[in-house]
Amino acid sequence: MDPEKLGELFRKYGDDVFRLAYSYLGNRTDAEDVCQSVFLKLAEGKTVLLPGKEKSWLLTCAANLCKSQLR
Repeated sequence: MDPEKLGELFRKYGDDVFRLAYSYLGNRTDAEDVCQSVFLKLAEGKTVLLPGKEKSWLLTCAANLCKSQLR
């Protein structure tokens, strides 16, 4: 994914991803780590986001990472 698009998605949805992670984990540092991991996964470019479904993918990815971390 091109850096400009990634930055745009982070500005638009970064707070939502962080809040979701924080609600699962209850720890700011862990929530920041999950948020970073979600956007790094997106930056790797192996994911194709459908237009209009970016937020859904980001939040689902964050929830899955949080659940994995809680196990």
